[in-house]
Amino acid sequence: MIMSEMNPYQPPVPAAEPAAAAGSFNARGRGLDASHGWTWIASAFTLFMKQPGMWVLLFIIYFVCCALLSVIPILGGFANLLLLPVFGAGFM
Repeated sequence: MIMSEMNPYQPPVPAAEPAAAAGSFNARGRGLDASHGWTWIASAFTLFMKQPGMWVLLFIIYFVCCALLSVIPILGGFANLLLLPVFGAGFM
């Protein structure tokens, strides 16, 4: 692509996967062995062990923020309730 043709303000084009074919929905779900649950937990622990200090620090900051918000009368508890999904999504 020539430099004059490139638009730096153009949004990136996502590498989207094709949509599922019509009628491919399985209402009963997919059955897996119980060992897949253990594999899922083990992979989560592996992810945690890559940087355990950072995860612990994030949870300490989360608890301090919640404690500071709960000190504020009336609005603190309400703000804590509203910000819980935001903090939860931040950990994902």
